[in-house]
Amino acid sequence: EAMSNTGQGASWHTQEVFKTLATLATEGIKSALSLNGLAMTASLSFMAYTWGRKGPNLAAPIMWFGIGLFAATIAIFFAYLTNLRLYNESAGHKPKSRHGIILSAGAVAFVASVGSFAIGVFLSVDMLAKGPMP
Repeated sequence: EAMSNTGQGASWHTQEVFKTLATLATEGIKSALSLNGLAMTASLSFMAYTWGRKGPNLAAPIMWFGIGLFAATIAIFFAYLTNLRLYNESAGHKPKSRHGIILSAGAVAFVASVGSFAIGVFLSVDMLAKGPMP
């Protein structure tokens, strides 16, 4: 029997949508951590392999990947705080502030992580395309 949009059906639907959104946010942050971490590892490995040769200096891209890792970690912290505030709000506690500000800060941190990854990739490709350092 299909759930109606009223009563328990709406409550069930709201809960399932919230679970899905939380899962998507979690996977997005995991992806940002993985992309930045793997890119940093690959760049460091490449620099170690070319050590003593005239390879490109990938210090700037590595810095951006590190910033991306830090920003993704901050996003996890804000995700935790947002969920804690939502829990307290649903339990009837009066928080000092609403969860919207914390949620926005987490979203900014996530975007900063993905943006840092993009900058690091752009710089890496640019440096590799220029060839060996003189």
